[in-house]
Amino acid sequence: MVYTWKGGKYFVQDGLHDHASSPVNIYLNPDEEAQFDEMVLNHPNISPSGLQLGIPTLTGPGKSVKDISHALHN
Repeated sequence: MVYTWKGGKYFVQDGLHDHASSPVNIYLNPDEEAQFDEMVLNHPNISPSGLQLGIPTLTGPGKSVKDISHALHN
């Protein structure tokens, strides 16, 4: 069910579901979070999509946040 109000929409999923939940981890562990913070702080002018594509280097894209954790793929 979708509830709509002035501020947006709110989705409530109800009913019986027989499929498995997503196996993908959506959270960062403390080490991954520290790596992400370091990358963002060291490259403050890079856009979110640039962080996913990889930090630009002379030889092409470098390290990407996607290398840190699967949680950062989306």
